[in-house]
Amino acid sequence: MLTKKSRFFGASSPQIFIERYPRESQLSYDNWSNYIKEGGKKFYVPYIALGSYNKAWYHTEDKPSPVNGRAKQTDNRLIMITPTYNRSSQIPDLLRTKQTLQLVPNCDWIVVEDANQTNPLVLRYLQDYSSGNLFYIHAWTEQKYKQLKGRTQRNTGIRFVEKLYAKAESEKTNRNDKNPFRSAVVYFGDDDNSYDSKFLILLKGTKRLSLFSVGLIASTVLEGPIAEENKIIGFQSSWWAHRKFPIDMAGFAINVGFMHDKNYPKFGAIAAGFQESNYLEKFQLHPSKAEYIHGEFGLHVWHTKTVVTKDIHQVPVHSVYLNGTVVNNRAHKT
Repeated sequence: MLTKKSRFFGASSPQIFIERYPRESQLSYDNWSNYIKEGGKKFYVPYIALGSYNKAWYHTEDKPSPVNGRAKQTDNRLIMITPTYNRSSQIPDLLRTKQTLQLVPNCDWIVVEDANQTNPLVLRYLQDYSSGNLFYIHAWTEQKYKQLKGRTQRNTGIRFVEKLYAKAESEKTNRNDKNPFRSAVVYFGDDDNSYDSKFLILLKGTKRLSLFSVGLIASTVLEGPIAEENKIIGFQSSWWAHRKFPIDMAGFAINVGFMHDKNYPKFGAIAAGFQESNYLEKFQLHPSKAEYIHGEFGLHVWHTKTVVTKDIHQVPVHSVYLNGTVVNNRAHKT
């Protein structure tokens, strides 16, 4: 049994969503079919996350389609916007992200440094990125917006996408030619999250706005949309707070053509935790009209965080040489 606070459209307050699954050992295809009929409605909850409770099982013919029945749009362009800032784990975090994106064909990567200039060392580590174009730019966060981490960098990335679209439009030789960025998809991916590269490929099929689950949010296994027959009917969230879209920043992707038609909305100066919902509401699209992307296992993105060592030494404490000499690097020089 899975008990989870959930938000359903039309509900005046959070409800308790309970769904019982027969144990796999007691399950055959026949009684699974009867279970579906007796249950009346079947809610798709990412079953990979339920292992510690009661394993949810789908017959292969009953699994939700990976991308709402649409073909994989692997030829489309994925544009990932990644805010970053100087810290001890910055480069290893960016390297992990880079190695994941290298497995995603035709993926442009916009890395936005929170500084008044880019870092040459970071560029040296990223410059061999080859799955698409790498755009390493910078945008300094004003002091009054310091609590809204990543907001300034994401807005800068959106403006950059707008410029790329305009440039491609101006370079069209024929008025009827299609702008290659029209079918591209924007995804806001932090540098310390964990991503399944195959799932990122599925995001390329986004026609307007797609939503999906993210793991390890607020000490819970997952948060994200609840779908019935591939239609979003609500959300699972540990912190609803009357948000229309109670999801994480890593839980949605947006088609560039759709962004263009809506004049490229930007993240507002609103309290942390409300950034995602406030931003998505600017597209004037009801959550039930968004596309639900399930993927193969239902959970393919995790909100992981690297532990940053604050009191880090520039050099190791001791240098030990093979001839027996030991130098204390922290000793004061006379």
